[in-house]
Amino acid sequence: MASPTYAKTQFVVDALSFQPFTPTIRCNNVRFVNSGTQTVYIRTSQADATTQDTLLVGDSENIDVPTRAVRDVAWRFDPTFPVLWAQASSGNGTLTVTQIE
Repeated sequence: MASPTYAKTQFVVDALSFQPFTPTIRCNNVRFVNSGTQTVYIRTSQADATTQDTLLVGDSENIDVPTRAVRDVAWRFDPTFPVLWAQASSGNGTLTVTQIE
């Protein structure tokens, strides 16, 4: 049985377009590690290049939200809306994603 408070997934992206990552559980903390062999670009807005950051191989991006900072809900990220969009620089890229409630 999967844990409702902790999940680890592999998110594979290609170089053709930015693809959304939507959490698999409700969570307040999400960590993306570039565990593949290609540079991966991440954005908080699919169409806005000014929100873009670069994850080199082995780099990570952590998004942590204290529970007390979230109003009216016990979690910040919901499985119904993307946290970010990602695209490989070439070929396929892999992000290992850790989600914690």
